[in-house]
Order: sequence, then C-alpha cells, then structure tokens
Amino acid sequence: MTSVLIHPATYETVRPAVDRAFEIFPINLSGKKVLIKPNALRTSSADEAIVTHPSVLRAVVEKVETLDPCGTCVTQCPVSALTMSGDFPEVDVDTCITCFCCQELCPEKAIQLG
Repeated sequence: MTSVLIHPATYETVRPAVDRAFEIFPINLSGKKVLIKPNALRTSSADEAIVTHPSVLRAVVEKVETLDPCGTCVTQCPVSALTMSGDFPEVDVDTCITCFCCQELCPEKAIQLG
C-alpha cells in the first residue's frame, strides 16, 4: 500500500510540512550523495516551464542538509544541462541557458557559472 501525507501549508509555512514528511517517511542520508530533483511527480519537458516554488525547494534542501549527506546537488535546471560526474556536477555549456538556478541553490557551491 502507498502512503500519502496531506499537511496544510502555505509557501510561508512550508518548513513544518517538510519536517513532518521526513518524520513520517524517514530516510538515512548520512554519508550518502543526494540529488534533489524537483517536479518528480511527473515527467515534463523544458518547454512546459514547470518549476517547484523556491520556498518548497529551500525547505527540502535545508532539511536534507541536517541529515548529514556528504554532498547535496540540487538541480532545477529547466533545460537539463546538469549531470553528475563522479562527486561533482557537470554543466553542458552548449545546453545551459545561464539561469543560475543551480549555482544559487547548491549549498556546497560546487557550481560556478561565469
């Protein structure tokens, strides 16, 4: 059986909802590499311009960071220009549109776009 969490929240109060989700669905991230992929509920193409609200993404990233992962790569790339190469993200410069989402959201500052 699949479990679902329904928790009332607004963009301003999303953190308690994220905390509750991690309490109900606990995961051990200690020492693991983590890729946070927004919009995982369904596949979408770049031209649909579907994005996760920054408040939701920020709350998830902040929660994951408290779980002691060894590296957190956050990808919100609307054109899928990021891939993981070993321990570090790699940017396909021919595809990148320089929106800076990856650079702004990466807590390790592993991506620096010029």
